[in-house]
Amino acid sequence: MHLRNPSRSAGSWHYLLRIARPIELSAVSLLATGTIAAAQTTSLQARPPEDARPGPNLLPDLPDTEMTQAPISWEAGLAVVPHYIARGLIYSAATSAQPYGSVTVAMRELSTGDIADPHLTLGGWASMQAAEPGMDQRNSGSMKGWYEQDLYASIGATILRDWSIAANYYSYLSPARSFDGYSEAQIAVRFDDRRFWANVKLREFTLSPSLLVAREVGRPARPDATYIEPAIAPSFTLGGEDRTLRLAFPIALGLSDNFFDGTDGGKHTFGFARAGILLSGVPFPQQLDWLTLDAGVDQWMPNRAVDHGLRDKETVFHIGLRAH
Repeated sequence: MHLRNPSRSAGSWHYLLRIARPIELSAVSLLATGTIAAAQTTSLQARPPEDARPGPNLLPDLPDTEMTQAPISWEAGLAVVPHYIARGLIYSAATSAQPYGSVTVAMRELSTGDIADPHLTLGGWASMQAAEPGMDQRNSGSMKGWYEQDLYASIGATILRDWSIAANYYSYLSPARSFDGYSEAQIAVRFDDRRFWANVKLREFTLSPSLLVAREVGRPARPDATYIEPAIAPSFTLGGEDRTLRLAFPIALGLSDNFFDGTDGGKHTFGFARAGILLSGVPFPQQLDWLTLDAGVDQWMPNRAVDHGLRDKETVFHIGLRAH
């Protein structure tokens, strides 16, 4: 949600990074990590902007793995995208590398009969490119090319068996001074519907409906906006016990009160529709079971009346590695 061209009026926008992030979407991985094992609860730990990393942000952390059950766990990864798109807007036209990392601390002492897997997550996500971001944006900071650096904190838990909820707080910074910093508060909710599909022949099938509600805090150059993203991510597992792949088809809508500026100078509630295909798995389960490869493609379908900087339809491929 940064201005695409800070020198222009507030009617022209640039990057966001977020709800997409937490619930989690766009440059890289799926949530299926390592050799997948069944679990009873679904974790909803914060992740970088979902738009930036479509996979992790739109898919639930299921099936759960040993990583989410450990007292302290970590995750780190690197994704590469041809250009940086988030929440239906383009923020950098240059090929971008997007590293990220997080540490999650289980707070088991807070567990009750109705609350499971309470946890605290601290993390960071960045977007960098060798060239200037384009679209007349600045690149004048002490660290040129370091377009964005996000820091976030999240508290989450599973409630009443099937509902995962997380409260997230993000700080968006630009070491390259391409945009002025601001913050965002989010609530992310996901429903674990796996038990309703027990008779479906597809292994570990889920629709994984989710909702992200984000509110900007101190956004420069315009009133703070509320962003809402309903999504589903039909997914299932392929392969045998020793080598598994997770295939998903995430679908999301972007809605807001003030975020989407119209080409006519007004505001639009509907910003975009987005659909994708995501594939995630462990390429070397015997030698490197801690390394996950993620790849996919996203089809962005923006509202033509919005000043989004995209073509009528934008196809973006992404690939990345993730370690935990």
